[in-house]
Amino acid sequence: LMHNEIAKAIPYEIDENAKKDFANSVFERFCNPFIVHQWQSITVQYTSKMKMRNIPLLQRHYEVNDSVPVHMATGFAGFLLYMKVVKNENGKYYGNRNGQFYEIKDDSVEYFSDVWSNNSSNKVAEIVMQNEELWGTDLTKLTGFLQMVQEQLNEFQLHGVLNTISK
Repeated sequence: LMHNEIAKAIPYEIDENAKKDFANSVFERFCNPFIVHQWQSITVQYTSKMKMRNIPLLQRHYEVNDSVPVHMATGFAGFLLYMKVVKNENGKYYGNRNGQFYEIKDDSVEYFSDVWSNNSSNKVAEIVMQNEELWGTDLTKLTGFLQMVQEQLNEFQLHGVLNTISK
């Protein structure tokens, strides 16, 4: 993801070695067992972070490549699954991972709750990706991206996230 999709889609003229060094440093940071990552903190306002950080890279990928960014699609599918509300209690919304509830802290959580409660996974991906209010664009117009997101989302639900990404 870092080397083959994100680095190539950075919309600035940056030395290739600097891109590689950055990608490697991010990877090393997340592999460091001594850094305690607050994963739930990272996902606060996840939708706006996706829009601000990932959508420009995704659009740039399509400007410079004629292929579907498989890893970005996998990440987007993961985002959709994370935003799947399974419980609403006292005004708080929760997802479920392996029997453990986690609170989804996002201004768009009610929207995702409604979409997930009334639709299949494939339809959720389509509806959410078409939502120009969320993304500033219709992501279903990116050739093959919707289909890849749907495929990955279905794989996550059938085989689990770790099994899917280990392929």
